[in-house]
Amino acid sequence: MAEMTQDPNRLAELQQVLDVYGAEAGRWPEAKRERLLAFAASDAAGARLLKEARALDAVLAKAPSGHASDALKAAIVAAAVGDGSREARVIPLNAARHEPVRRSSWQAFALLAASFALGLYLGIAGLADTTLQSTFQLAALGQSVEDGEDIFSPSGGWLSDDEGRL
Repeated sequence: MAEMTQDPNRLAELQQVLDVYGAEAGRWPEAKRERLLAFAASDAAGARLLKEARALDAVLAKAPSGHASDALKAAIVAAAVGDGSREARVIPLNAARHEPVRRSSWQAFALLAASFALGLYLGIAGLADTTLQSTFQLAALGQSVEDGEDIFSPSGGWLSDDEGRL
């Protein structure tokens, strides 16, 4: 169950200070320190935020510092400079660039003709009528279709019998 706070704005301010400065109140801005500590002492949600931030700070304090030893730094520099005993594996940046594939114009025309032929076939066979009609009906209605609801007109055609066919 979510804890209710007395002042959501103060809770958001405490969260921001904890995110930026951590749980150590000595690092907080002096103008906010006393007010936010008093808020955390009197508000359950604020106290929980401060407790979580202190737990996170404790975990981070136990984590390795990430400082490399002098021996590791020397080994990295020696490997980068190399002693000439092994071959360097340098890949030039230009090697990754490839020329775009250029297709001849007949391929583009063939694709265009194929899409035209497919559209013509679907139109003549009447396969697109019901799909387009239902799409336009749904767009015009601005509502979704319930399961089992009929979206087609009784005639089942693209236009109603009153409007005639194209």
